[in-house]
Formats: sequence, structure tokens, C-alpha cells
Amino acid sequence: MVTRMKLIRLPSLCAALLLNALPLGLAEDGLAVGAWTAHGTAKMVDNETTTEHATLQSTGQDPQLVTLAVPSIQIDTATVRFRLKSKASGDGFIFWITAEKGFAAIRSLKFDVQHDDSWHDYEVKISPKEVVTGFRIDPAQGPGRIEVETITVVGADGQELFHSEF
Repeated sequence: MVTRMKLIRLPSLCAALLLNALPLGLAEDGLAVGAWTAHGTAKMVDNETTTEHATLQSTGQDPQLVTLAVPSIQIDTATVRFRLKSKASGDGFIFWITAEKGFAAIRSLKFDVQHDDSWHDYEVKISPKEVVTGFRIDPAQGPGRIEVETITVVGADGQELFHSEF
């Protein structure tokens, strides 16, 4: 079963209430985009976020794009694919969570990011070997403008497990 998501704008208060109902202690700021929410030092740029992409403004060293709206998926090995355009700096990271375990460095992988303000396709192979219930993309480690397009998770057999468009 593939989960597909599209842009749904929720006021920040509704997003915060939704996130507070989940047991991970995520930040309460940000505008929900589909099931993705800006956290850490990232803020969603509402007037530049469209059905085609999400625009984030990072004000520091830990911009995050988080979704907890992933059906419980057993993932041994998978590839996270997405498009990214960045004027920030630093490496990127992909995190995953389970129903029992929150975001942590042990459940993450680093990827190199090109911060040249051009669109680039990224593929990050992950091997959680457990049931995944959410993802977090940290697209940079510095301030700047970041845009993200379609995010897809594909299993080792090529089957699409999760797909999100903005």
C-alpha cells in the first residue's frame, strides 16, 4: 500500500495540537504542509509554498522538515528520493522513527547537499530493519533558503512505500 499526500495548509495552532498529541516532544512552531511540518530553525515560507514545492527559511544550524503521517512500514532497506534546492550550508541528514523510538543520530544517515540554488535529485539509502512511522529531513546545517519537492520512499524491490507531493 502506498501512502500519497498532497498540500493541506493548517494553521500553526492546529499543527501544534496535532503534534502535541503525538509522543515525541516535537517543536510547536511551523506551518503544516500536507503531513510535513517545519521544525528546529526552519520556518515555512507560506506565500512561497505551493502545490509543487515547500519553501523553508532556515535561521540557524538545525532546519528540519518532519512527517509523522507515515503508515507503519516494515523497512529493511529502502531509498528516500527527493528534489532539493538550497542556498544554505552544511550536510543533510535523513532520520526515521518507530512507534517506540524517536528521532536520534543512531536512526539517521548523512548525505551531501549542493547549496548552489539549483534543483538537484537526491537518493539516500536507509536500512532501518524495523517498522518506520515517521521521517525527518534536515536539508542543511546553516541559515538560508531551502526548497523541497516530491519525497518518495522506495523499497529494495522497487515498490513505492511512501510518496508525498507539496
